[in-house]
This record gives sequence, structure tokens and C-alpha cells, in this order.
Amino acid sequence: SLTATSCVANALLPQRSDLAAVAALMRSARRPMILAGEGALRAQAGPALTQFAKRRHVPVVGLGGGRGIVAEDDTNGFSWIMAEPAVHAADLVLVLGARLLTQTNFGLPPRFAPDAVFVRVDTRPEELQRTRPARIAVQADARGFIEALDRYLDEESDGTLAFDRGWLRTGLGMRRAAIAQAREEVAAETTLHPLALFDRVQAMLPPEATVAVDGGYAGG
Repeated sequence: SLTATSCVANALLPQRSDLAAVAALMRSARRPMILAGEGALRAQAGPALTQFAKRRHVPVVGLGGGRGIVAEDDTNGFSWIMAEPAVHAADLVLVLGARLLTQTNFGLPPRFAPDAVFVRVDTRPEELQRTRPARIAVQADARGFIEALDRYLDEESDGTLAFDRGWLRTGLGMRRAAIAQAREEVAAETTLHPLALFDRVQAMLPPEATVAVDGGYAGG
């Protein structure tokens, strides 16, 4: 059920009971992931999410406006486009400020496992139980929530969580193999292949660059 929140410094912050409930789920999970959307971007949650991902070994998948707030290094951060084939293996999905629409199949099977536990965190109450029911729904600011959860885990235990950092990356093996094969094919082309074009443009861009592409989800 939706829990009460308090407003401090213009941010909705979770109550300690919220943190305790989410921490208990995390301690029982084996393959948790964070799905970060535009709400996490608005909350400027990138640094806090990056720290949480590194400390707790929980991968962050950027969706929509949440793309890039954690560097997409395929260790701590992933794009939804890259991670999509493997997210069905997650047993705990922490949704921070993300709307579950057609791109994620509304958070439903077969994209996500039918028994996956969802935690929804959003400042918009109408999003907390939309499409995919949440075991725990918290109306809170994404940055305030993840910072508070990080502190709570340190206070209530040694902060150690038994997660395999590479579970999502391992699940993407087939996609990585396909990309590697495509690059081999591109190397033999006498004309400029689209994949080679993307690689060349990426090599020219600084790490902080942002590329915006229009044309709909199919184009993305």
C-alpha cells in the first residue's frame, strides 16, 4: 500500500518503514536490478545511483529519460535497448521514476518474470500501481530514496549483499556474440555499413556527449 511521506527541502523522502521493507526484499533477492526513468533524471539521482550500483552490485538499466544517468559501462549501467533480452531473469525490480509502457511490455511477462517482485518509487502517485502491481509502492523522490536506502543498509547491517555483479551482463551473451559477428562482417565490406558508421561517430564523440534520435521506438 502507499505509504506516507514527508517533504524536506522540496523532496519527498521515504519513511524508515519503507526502507526496512525494501531492504528486506533486497536481502532475499539474488538478481535485483534498478530501472531508472525520467523521474530519476529530474531528481538528479545519477551520482547516488552510480554509488549504489557500485557498492551493492545492483545493475542500473536506463529507460527513456533515465538513459545515461549511470554510465552505460555494461557493468554498473546498461541501456534498456541492450539489457532488454536479459531482464526476464531479474527476481527484484526497483523502478525509480520510470513509466512502464509498451517498450517494457508494461512490466508484464514475458519481458519480466511473472514471479519477479516489483518495487515502485515515484513522486507521481498515479504511477505507483499502474500496469504492473508493486509489492511495495513508495511516493518519494528517486534521489532521496536511493540515498536513504544506501544509508539504511549501512546502519542496519554491514551493507554486504550477496549479488553477482555480472548476472545481467552474462545474460546478454547471445546479443554480444551477434554484435561481434556483425562487426566481423562489417570489416569485410567495401561499402560503409551502418554499424561501422555508428562506431566511427562514437569514436569521435567525447564521453559526455548526448545523441538524440527521432523517429519512434522502431528507429531507436
